[in-house]
Amino acid sequence: MSYLDAALGAVGALSLGNLVLTVMVTRRTRRTAEGIAAAPPRSSAQAGLRPGMPAGNFTAVTVSGDSLTLADLTGERSLVGFFSPGCGPCQRQVLEFAELAGKISGGARHVLAVVAAEEEERAAALSFAAGLDGLASVVIEPAHGPVATAFAARGFPTVYVVGADGRIEAGELAVGMLPALATT
Repeated sequence: MSYLDAALGAVGALSLGNLVLTVMVTRRTRRTAEGIAAAPPRSSAQAGLRPGMPAGNFTAVTVSGDSLTLADLTGERSLVGFFSPGCGPCQRQVLEFAELAGKISGGARHVLAVVAAEEEERAAALSFAAGLDGLASVVIEPAHGPVATAFAARGFPTVYVVGADGRIEAGELAVGMLPALATT
């Protein structure tokens, strides 16, 4: 009987220890969830350039073969978006970007979509950007290419509204986060 008593005691101790650990993990999970809920939404601070900062100069070639610089985007408000074909949120954001692009005065001349892809991924990048045809100038470049560097785009998706003077008016990680004022 002593073996049975010892085994029963050990099972009881393990059960009590498991209960204590479960309570501790539950409390910590709640505190973490509360911290996440209380955190401010991701915005321009994570997008790279902040409002008022000038975009850097760049030279890029669009998929249609046209040369493009920052000067081509100035003079009117422009929309610039950075996407990656392998990025889940980018799949949804590029659709919203295309919808907004159709509303920008100046048309495709003042809308730039940058798709981050290496040369061997060009076909996938072209397919990804097909919905932007006629709505935006499309540049395919590596993740840290000249346009991404000029805008300090650190992640995908990232969307900017560039003022007529080449300064950032808004920079966000989602089209829907852009202020209404910046999208008209």
